[in-house]
Parts: sequence; structure tokens; C-alpha cells
Amino acid sequence: MERIVHVAGFSGSGKTTLIARLIERAAADGIRAAVIKHHAHAGAVPPDRPRKDTAVFGAAGAVLRGLLAPEGALLYWTPTGAEGLPAPAEAEALARRFWPLARAFGADWLFVEGFKTAPGPKLALLRSADDLPAALTWPDVIALVAPADHLARVRAVGNEAAVRFPLFAREDAERIYRWVIAERRFRPEASVEGKREAEC
Repeated sequence: MERIVHVAGFSGSGKTTLIARLIERAAADGIRAAVIKHHAHAGAVPPDRPRKDTAVFGAAGAVLRGLLAPEGALLYWTPTGAEGLPAPAEAEALARRFWPLARAFGADWLFVEGFKTAPGPKLALLRSADDLPAALTWPDVIALVAPADHLARVRAVGNEAAVRFPLFAREDAERIYRWVIAERRFRPEASVEGKREAEC
């Protein structure tokens, strides 16, 4: 049961916490997960610091560098030439590149955290109803997630805007997990098929 699950929201909306809970819940069912996170801050992706070996290799022109340690591994990818680094709006393409690597390491699901303006089906996490107008401008939102004590207000604002998305309490990871399993648009082949239909 393969899934690419995009979780977007403003800082402080609970993206990391929700993804961690979904990973734990999936693991209980024997589903292994990988995560790719949008790093929107300026500068090198930490901890690839100047004068460290991985940074030296990158400066020398290595496109992909790996750091292996007893505790795990880190990979650094530096796009070069015409390849270029995908803009945030092209995060789905980046996730598609990352998917085979995640599968090679045994992952069944890939979570994509961040990239609010990227195409592709996504869960939009809200800090409160105040975030809803902005979230409605993000492409391909298919569900909303908000703190339980804000659901009534989010629902009221959503009704005014004729929002027809499923609405989940951020604290109800079990319900969100069950919905992700059933949601066909999170299947890796779903967006590929959608693109083929659009090209025809």
C-alpha cells in the first residue's frame, strides 16, 4: 500500500507532530515511512557546514554526497547545470525523484512536509480559522486539519466559503490515518495517471 502524503501548513500548525504520529501509527501496521521536508531558510541545508568533508565534496562538484555513521546516514543533493533545484511549486516533481530512493530503503509511504504552493493532493494544517483563507489559495488541498478546539470556527468560516473538504481534528491521528489509507489520490500512480489524462 504505497502512499505519497503531502502535509502543508504555516509554521506552528503541527505538521511535524502530525507526521510523526502518522508514522508511528503506520509502523504499528507494519508500514515503513520516509519523509522529505521543505527547508525554507536561507543557506546550506544543515549540518553541511563549510570546511566539513561533505561541504568540500559539494564545492568540488559532487552532485550527491552521503554521510554514513553508526547512528544512520545523511544524503546531500546539490543540483547542477540545467537540472536546477525545483522551485517550491515543483515539490511534487522533487517528491517523485525522492520516491525511488525511499522505496529502495524499504519505505511504503513518503511524507512531504511543507511546500504549501506545490501541486499535488495535500492535507492543509491550520493553526486556527484565520489560516483558512490562505489555505484555500494553495493548490490541490483535499482535506483540512485544525486543533480540536478550533473545529467549530473553521467549520463556520468554511461554510461561508462553501468549503467541501473533509475536516479533521489535528489530535485525531487515528481518523486521519484511516482516511489516508482510503484516499486514492495519495497513491503514487494517481498523479502520474492524472498527468497522462491531462496530456491526452
